Amino acid sequence: MENRRKFLKGVLGISAGLVAFTKLNGANCYSTATLRPDINAMSFCCLKCDPQCKIFNATLNNDLNAKLDLADRWNKEFGIPFTTDDVFCYGCKAEGKPQNKAMLKCSVRKCAKEKQITSCAVCPDLEKCDKDLWGKWPGLKENALKTLKELNG
Repeated sequence: MENRRKFLKGVLGISAGLVAFTKLNGANCYSTATLRPDINAMSFCCLKCDPQCKIFNATLNNDLNAKLDLADRWNKEFGIPFTTDDVFCYGCKAEGKPQNKAMLKCSVRKCAKEKQITSCAVCPDLEKCDKDLWGKWPGLKENALKTLKELNG
């Protein structure tokens, strides 16, 4: 009976963790069960650039309240002064569009552009890559590795 309780408690803990992770990261992670990932339609780190992304949505809708909130969060997170004029994103692959301060400092974006690859999911060095973005947001690297796996079937 004691082993059964431990097992159920462990399963419930893992399930709760997965639900929380999905709610935090799932909206911006590209993954489908039936379709092959379209690496051209995602950022270099394999995030989807769509209206579900808070920054992308605030840019598309010129949402001042969302921009104020994001500027405050970015000031704390990146230690760089951001104003609402600095809070915008058209996606890190958008040619001819301005890039925000954080994007200009993104080591993953810089590396992918230098290697002239469309996504980290096609990089042969992804598994051993230790760029700072992956350390700050481990779920991003997990998603990129998952995308790599989906691409390789």
